[in-house]
Amino acid sequence: MHIDLTTWGAWQRAYRLTDANVEMIVVTESGPRIVSLRVNDQPNVLFHDPGAIGRGEWRIYGGHRIWMAPETEASYAPDNQPCTVAIDDDALVIEAPVDPLSKLQKVLVISAEDGVFFVRNIIRNTGVMLATGAVWALTCVRPDAKVFFPWGRPGNWRMKKICYWTSWCGGAQGSKVQSPQWQPTDELFIIDPTGEVGKVGTNGEEGWLGAIFPAANTTFYKQFVRQEGASYLDDGCAIQSYTCKEFIEMETLSPCAVINPGEELVHEEIWRARAGLADLANPAAMRAELE
Repeated sequence: MHIDLTTWGAWQRAYRLTDANVEMIVVTESGPRIVSLRVNDQPNVLFHDPGAIGRGEWRIYGGHRIWMAPETEASYAPDNQPCTVAIDDDALVIEAPVDPLSKLQKVLVISAEDGVFFVRNIIRNTGVMLATGAVWALTCVRPDAKVFFPWGRPGNWRMKKICYWTSWCGGAQGSKVQSPQWQPTDELFIIDPTGEVGKVGTNGEEGWLGAIFPAANTTFYKQFVRQEGASYLDDGCAIQSYTCKEFIEMETLSPCAVINPGEELVHEEIWRARAGLADLANPAAMRAELE
């Protein structure tokens, strides 16, 4: 993996990570955040916002970020301060400032091999009190994508599960269960966004979700290891996806855990991006890619 210091958009300090034909851009003046992912000089498949969308002093900025689940007021603590950066054993290590109230610190560690990026999302407890929750890895992608994931349990006892968030944040918004953007098929649950606000999730037994981007001729997968028997938040949904007019979120979560003082909770994702569009009617070919 090649790492170069660069600028990107309005960001004066960014890191370009390249491996094979895949390029990733990480900004460190806030966050940390991954703001760009592209293949063969095709358009960026991640959504980017210059700072218009936010809540209070917090800004989404788009791309990939780390949160602590479940979602609370603390989730929106501003993360607009510069991060510290180090290169360690060909990995980029970005550490955000410690949150002064929760004493939690977000850390992003990125490495790559053969065009595959390993993204370690870490929440570190620097305080003296216990912290309870899960690492929540949220990746905002362009709204012209189609997002998909397996929604069944493999094996002889086959069941399928999808959860719809029909109300949150006091009931001001919610998902329409019968929206045409939800397209369940025999093996994949497909999201073909209409611009509506909505959110769905599933157990994520197979540990992956993906998206195709026709305008960028790109397929993007996120993989993780679902821990059998572990406790996951939101009715066991380790995979979640939020839709709105501006972007789609591809989300994965770690198991819920207690983080002792001086310890950290790590949730690793494997990012695969390639040229061409996966065939949504052929999930067996997708599984073969991911092996």
